[in-house]
Amino acid sequence: MCQENGRIYQGQGINSYILPCDETEQDCLDFMHALVMKALWPARLGHIPHAHNGRFLDLGCGMGIWVIEMAEAYLNTYVLGVDISVIQPDFHPPNCAFVVSFDYEHF
Repeated sequence: MCQENGRIYQGQGINSYILPCDETEQDCLDFMHALVMKALWPARLGHIPHAHNGRFLDLGCGMGIWVIEMAEAYLNTYVLGVDISVIQPDFHPPNCAFVVSFDYEHF
């Protein structure tokens, strides 16, 4: 993590990310997710043709809101969120997980 212009950013070099990853940005991402889900697609999180025993992968999961909501909506599935920043909540459903580095063995 590095700080610049009063904002916190994720690393430098290969693991850098152009947008801040501080609390202000996290609040903005939460708001954008809520806005899209409530205003544009109020009925579903995603199209799940075979929801039983499914596995879902969210690359660049950010705060992990979609991962958590999918895990809560589809209890018989496993949802994995991957991101370069560890900003996801510690408390989440048992059928989901978050990782920083990804290997296909996780899935």
